[in-house]
Amino acid sequence: MIFLPYLLWKRYYAAAAAFVLVYALASLVPDLLFAPVGGSGYFSAWLGEVAGPSLGINPVGAPFAFWDGANILNHSLRGAVSLNVDEAHHHSLFEAALAFADGCFMVVVGTLLAVSPRRPQAIAIDGSLLLIAMLMLSPMTSRSHYVALLLPYMTLLALNWRDQRAGRLGRAVLLLSFTLVTLTGNDAVGQAFTVWAYRHSAMVLGTLVLLIYFAVLVIEQLRREQFPVPRYASAFPGRGAAQ
Repeated sequence: MIFLPYLLWKRYYAAAAAFVLVYALASLVPDLLFAPVGGSGYFSAWLGEVAGPSLGINPVGAPFAFWDGANILNHSLRGAVSLNVDEAHHHSLFEAALAFADGCFMVVVGTLLAVSPRRPQAIAIDGSLLLIAMLMLSPMTSRSHYVALLLPYMTLLALNWRDQRAGRLGRAVLLLSFTLVTLTGNDAVGQAFTVWAYRHSAMVLGTLVLLIYFAVLVIEQLRREQFPVPRYASAFPGRGAAQ
């Protein structure tokens, strides 16, 4: 659902309409074809027992709130906050800390999406930011969900090859992110180190650090549009260089 506001903001109205149609069909077809007898539909059950409670709507409606409490296997912002603030005994503090973390993240990503130009060259960056937001803002994000970082990594690698301004910073960011997200959680480092890394939200930090290079690239693009530079000096080919 994080993609729909973006499509509307960028005025991709046809894509937004297609999104709503496909989402509605994918959500309702199972109920239409395999509706349980004498019970609620699958989609309404998901809204009432998973989606709603995870967003604070009727929390008692969830028979198993798998996103609550400290869990080193929850690699979202909520999971990172819950490892540092006891949700059960300091609920108000936890809610405030989570709101602050989510709010800061949304301001940063929302600003980057807002200033990103509306044209095909920016779609890869916009899509990468949306996938990162999906991972971070989800109540529960497991390690397997981090396959979504393939697009951000490929986008940053491709742009870094032609980036003559912040190339070293980009490579440092990519190396640090790869270390935190991938190297800290495999058999080569051992189970004890992996558990330590998970307890300190290494995967979350490795994802957030990518925003540094994305911000630099977006700022560079804005500067380039105002003050055109030779094509070789920028990671973004476009109208400014052609002029």
